[in-house]
Amino acid sequence: MKRKENYIMVPFDFQPESKMALKAALKIGKTLGMRIEVIQFKPIESAAFLPNVGLMGGYGAAIPQVVKTEQKFEGMDEFLRVLEEMNALHRDIHFHQIEESPEAGIKEFMHENDPSLLVIHKEAFKGSNPLTGSVVQRIIRHTDMPVLALEGSVLPESFKNIVLPTDVSRFLPTEADFISHWVDSFNSTVHLVNVVHTDLNDDDEIRGKMQKIALELGFEKFFVNATHHDKEVEAIVEFSEKVDADLIMMKTYDKTGLERFLFGSITEDVVKAPSPAVLAVNVSMN
Repeated sequence: MKRKENYIMVPFDFQPESKMALKAALKIGKTLGMRIEVIQFKPIESAAFLPNVGLMGGYGAAIPQVVKTEQKFEGMDEFLRVLEEMNALHRDIHFHQIEESPEAGIKEFMHENDPSLLVIHKEAFKGSNPLTGSVVQRIIRHTDMPVLALEGSVLPESFKNIVLPTDVSRFLPTEADFISHWVDSFNSTVHLVNVVHTDLNDDDEIRGKMQKIALELGFEKFFVNATHHDKEVEAIVEFSEKVDADLIMMKTYDKTGLERFLFGSITEDVVKAPSPAVLAVNVSMN
């Protein structure tokens, strides 16, 4: 398989949540220099379409052609209207249709095409399970690439105020590269925070370790914070509100094996909570 570099994947179903995700992807893509790959899902029995249709050049671009059909596909016209409303007809956007359920289709497309980033709304593609969580939580759990999970109905104007929870261990090279590039591209201020569970810890020592991490990551504008709390998720969300963060950036492998498969990670719990947007910096453990 040939790795596809430097693009953002956006699952799309014309709902407000997916339109918000597309707007975010367009903004991020412009800043980071990434093209956009939009994925739409159609029931298997409806029709078969040619995949990977480029929309470069707007209305004059190629339109999906029905290979076999029992009903006319009208989604492309509507999608072009969405792009026109977003003033994005000129952008490098590719449109795919997959005959698969959203969750399975997202996982399959990510596995086969290896995008640089998935942008999706926390409430997208309803399918929450009391045991395994929402669609977005399950995707974060079973992928090894970054996922931006958006919150609410208002898109952040920027990602300039970021909370970065850390256990003061060093980041893996793939994590460090992604985080550093994001922070540098958006000229972000980073609030590193460590949740301290006991008074026996030396806060000054913890802050010193976080400062070392920040300098290793090349941050120019940062603050280091140690907050005492017995519940990590609540501490992260409360701290994010305190500093008025528009993004929480987290790594995702704090749980492994059966524990993570069944219950997920701290990152997934933060995604579930009413928090700012969460960027799960997933990395391969291999």
